[in-house]
Amino acid sequence: MYELGDLLKKLRGKLSLREAAKRSGLSYSYISSLENGKHPRTGAPINPTPDILRNLANAYNYGYEELMRVAGYLTNDEKKENPDPNEPEFLKRLDMGDENLLNQYTLMLDGEELTPEQTKIAIAFLRTALSSKKK
Repeated sequence: MYELGDLLKKLRGKLSLREAAKRSGLSYSYISSLENGKHPRTGAPINPTPDILRNLANAYNYGYEELMRVAGYLTNDEKKENPDPNEPEFLKRLDMGDENLLNQYTLMLDGEELTPEQTKIAIAFLRTALSSKKK
């Protein structure tokens, strides 16, 4: 059984391969090969790169780290945490430096991962909001 291929088929749902290709920037034949788990000419297992997985995660509005885990790039222990930003534990960790926060968390908005610059802006906003709440 090819777990990644099954997941990709499920995520694509009723989208045609051509529509999925348009959304992801990949060819429809490559997406089909990924879903089947084999190179069409050689029958060899096909393994997408992390960049390909990022394209698919964005196209299907699905977690990049989860696709990386299913593809075998990450174990559950290596997944980045994405806690609820309203949880007290997360709020306490805002005392960490920006670089530590960037390395420890992946912030996403509308299914897309924020860039490091966008993440820094979000952290600054949260810090401002928290400091005004304390007053």
